[in-house]
Formats: sequence, structure tokens, C-alpha cells
Amino acid sequence: HHSTHAVYRRTLTSLARSLSPHYSHHYSSLCLTPYPSLLHLTLPQSTPATRLCASAVCSASERGVEGESGRRDKHGRPAMLPRSPPHLLPWRSLVLLFLALAVSSNGVSATAKAKAKAPAAPPKPAGFGYKLVSLVQRPNGGGLVGCLQVKRRSSTYGPDIPRLRLFVKHETKDRVRVQITDAEKQRWEVPYDLLPREPSPPLGPATAGGAPFTAGEYPGQDLVFTYGRDPFWFAVHRKSTRQTLFNTSRAPLVFKDQYLEVSTRLPGDAALYGLGENTQPGGIKLRPNDPYTLYTTDASAINLNTDLYGSHPVYVDLRNIGGRGVAHAVLLLNSNGMDVFYTGTSLTYKVIGGLLDFYFFAGPTPLAVVDQYTAMIGRPAPMPYWAFGNQPINSLPALIYFILFMLISFL
Repeated sequence: HHSTHAVYRRTLTSLARSLSPHYSHHYSSLCLTPYPSLLHLTLPQSTPATRLCASAVCSASERGVEGESGRRDKHGRPAMLPRSPPHLLPWRSLVLLFLALAVSSNGVSATAKAKAKAPAAPPKPAGFGYKLVSLVQRPNGGGLVGCLQVKRRSSTYGPDIPRLRLFVKHETKDRVRVQITDAEKQRWEVPYDLLPREPSPPLGPATAGGAPFTAGEYPGQDLVFTYGRDPFWFAVHRKSTRQTLFNTSRAPLVFKDQYLEVSTRLPGDAALYGLGENTQPGGIKLRPNDPYTLYTTDASAINLNTDLYGSHPVYVDLRNIGGRGVAHAVLLLNSNGMDVFYTGTSLTYKVIGGLLDFYFFAGPTPLAVVDQYTAMIGRPAPMPYWAFGNQPINSLPALIYFILFMLISFL
């Protein structure tokens, strides 16, 4: 910066001396006091334009202030050149100062534009996935139990859980369960007394009580579970048509204490419905790039884009296969808050706790999907007759229904 300061110092010195002879012996203070910000400006990187400007300013200052080299007065001091007329020197100094500032500002703006055009650094990945290190098949149809190990640690959203437990089981002919949780510590899940279901194996060594499983597929009656080892991914497809229902090979699995992420590929013609309970402008059909957040609040349903009282992280996927509608459903049994991102060709879960406990329902019709889903979570309770209104019991069928309902309620 010394050369830059010298340029502005000489220019302002020439300007100060030309403004009034009375201030000629105070030119140093004039350069430093009234215009301190000018001394902190810097020229851009050396270019022909900046070198030409600096040379012009320096030479003009030296000719008007310091004198020619070799000319001295009788006392040995440098002889001063004759000053320009007072009405010319200020304008010349101001023009040179304006030129220097213009070149400097152009360089700064060009640098800012170059920085603006530079591509932004990609965000840090939340995780780098896991690899399957062991897999055994439990006896008597007990399913598969495996151990996953993190491939590379990441600190984004907290440290990765190093070891996970994988559990896969065909619970019925049209339902398969895939659960991934911490291999060493118990994590929060929906209590079994609130939602009765088959228990998962206790935490412990993955190889306990089973034979090594080396096949690439684990088939059931209607659905087939497939997987990859390094990196680990899994998929579920139909046994009859091999139509893929869920495939996580799109992105690495992320499993942290307070952040879980898993993605699936989807065909472009799939129509998804569900992920309640909320008020969306498009109804229950999922629209690409719309936000879907499950974070239950006891709010009124009068407002749009509002989370409501219930949490139902389940969706129905309806596809057109040969002119016929084919449906299946996917339930992520997790009561923690989550965001679900649907792009039209993929769906990503981002959950803030718990575990990954997936249930896949084969369908293949929407009515069959509802039947299989309610068989797992429970059927809706029948409404009492009197709840439909305050009608008098004036018919024999109504009286019989009322008596039967009362008997069933007290049994």
C-alpha cells in the first residue's frame, strides 16, 4: 500500500498547495487530516491502466511540487519549478484525482463481479452412508438381522451413530417390515402398548442365534427385499412383476442422534396421497416441491399449510400399469417431527429423532391397501347410533341396533 499512499499523497499535496499559498507550508497536515479515507484506498492489481494512471499522477505531482532532479538553489536545496497559474492547477489535480479514483473503482467492481460469478461452495453432506458388515437369518421365520457400520464420519447435525442394527421380516403375505436403529442403545419408538404389533429382536450381537445369510434377495409371498452391502441400500419390489416400490440407493443413509435421512427413487408417473394430518391447498394428493411437515399442533383446520392434531407418516402410491391402477402403501412408524420432500421423482425423509421403522403394504388395489393398513394399526371404531343425531328409536331395526351396540359396549 506504500506506493498507493504515495500517489494520493502527492496528488493531494499538489491540490493543497495550489488552493492557497497560505497553506503551502501546511500541506502535510492537509493531506492527512481532511482526507484520511483517501489514504486507505488501494488500487486494483497492476494492469496497464493502473500503471499509466499511477505514472501520470506521480509525474504530475513531481513536476509541480518537488522540482526537477539536479536543479538546486544557492543553499543546496531542490529548486522549485514555477507554479502554474492558480486557475489551472486545481483543475489539473482534480482531473488526475478523479481518474485515479475511477480506475480504482472499476477494478473493485470488476473484482466484485468476478466473485459474484464464482460458483458457491456446495453444502457439506450430512453423512456418507453405511456398509453392511454382517447378516444372519433367524430360525423359524424370524427374519434377517444385520449390522451396519458407518463408512465415514461427519459432524454435520452432530456425530454419526457408528453401528446400526438392521431387522427385516415378512410379517404377513402382503406386508414386510424394515427397521434400522442404534445397535447399542434403545431409542424412542411408538410404545407397543399404544400400537400393538410384533416386537423386534432385542439389541445384541447380530450373529446371535442365526445362520449367515448370503443371498441377494429375501423373498416373501408378495414382496421381495433386496439390498446392497457397500454402501448399504435396500429396496422392496413385487414378486410377480418385479415392480420396485421403494429403493434407497439414490442417496446415502444418514443416522444421527437427532437427524435421520433416507431417500427413495420414484417413477415420474407415480401419484402419491397421504402424509397427514395437515391442510394443503391441493388436498391429500402430494404435489412436487411442496413442503410437507409432520409436527402435530392442536390448531384449527381453517388455515392452509397448517399441521393439525394427528401424525400419519404414511402415503399411498398409485401407478398406472398397463392401463390398470396398481397401489401400495409405505408407513414410517416414527412419532418425531419430520420433513418430507417430494420432487416428483424422489421422496426424502428428514426426521429429528427416533428410528427408521418402515412397513410396506403390497395392495395392489386402494381398497386392499386400506384393509392391510388398518389391520396393522387397528380398525376404526364404529360410531354409536345416537351420535348421528337425536332421533327417537321408532323402528324395529333401530331398536335392535341400539340393543346390540349396548351389549357389545359392556362386554
